[in-house]
Amino acid sequence: MTKQLLIQRLKEIGVVHQQPVHLSHAGTSDIYFSIKDAYGYPDARQCMSEVFWELILADSNKAQRSVTCVAAIGYGGIPPASDLSLNYDWKLTLIRDEPKQRGLEKQIEGYQPTPDDLVAIIDDVCTTGATLQKAVDIIQTTGATVLGCYVLVKRGKTHLSVPLRYVLTPKDLL
Repeated sequence: MTKQLLIQRLKEIGVVHQQPVHLSHAGTSDIYFSIKDAYGYPDARQCMSEVFWELILADSNKAQRSVTCVAAIGYGGIPPASDLSLNYDWKLTLIRDEPKQRGLEKQIEGYQPTPDDLVAIIDDVCTTGATLQKAVDIIQTTGATVLGCYVLVKRGKTHLSVPLRYVLTPKDLL
């Protein structure tokens, strides 16, 4: 039921924009899913957290190992990963596209995963998987295991070295 409530709420908020846009790794599109528009609504974020938790829990049960950490790369994944961390007591890792060029010059902020960790990577929308694969590669340098990548909307063909799980497709929101 939560998925249906989430679809309804995202439609009410108006996350679908039908206009030409440039996508980061997939050229242009006549439709844009601005899930970030929903981040200002606590009820929508709670719904997102619940549907992500269900997917992650099912996969960790199959793996017979509990997730210990959620990670996000980019602005779209940070709010839901933060919510999951807070709601389910998972450590939070934030990944920069490139190492910071000042201060401690880190690429991984927050919790630093170890080989003992099982990590779920979170994002809002996935088109090609390029950004998520970058996150996987960075997390794997820590020795941690990546359970999979979890996105709210999967909009295209993806190529990842780990499983991709998604909640919605464009059809669900149109």
